Amino acid sequence: MNNVIDFTAQMLGVQGLKVIHSYVNNGIFTVCAMPSTISGICPKCGSTTETKHDVRVQDYMHLPIWGTKTVLVLPIFRLE
Repeated sequence: MNNVIDFTAQMLGVQGLKVIHSYVNNGIFTVCAMPSTISGICPKCGSTTETKHDVRVQDYMHLPIWGTKTVLVLPIFRLE
């Protein structure tokens, strides 16, 4: 199973993401991924933080793979 995840990550060509899971449902290839690092910079003080405050999931349409619609599912983090 790990080889399939590695192949999917290379096929998508996205950097800084770790593929967690992928599946095909109703002709749509869905790839769930996480950022390899989760950190942000405070706009007020400029310090770096990794403390998560909130998370939501965002779907992004990717280029078709093998003629199949492809959706990339990523968590979007709000940091404190």
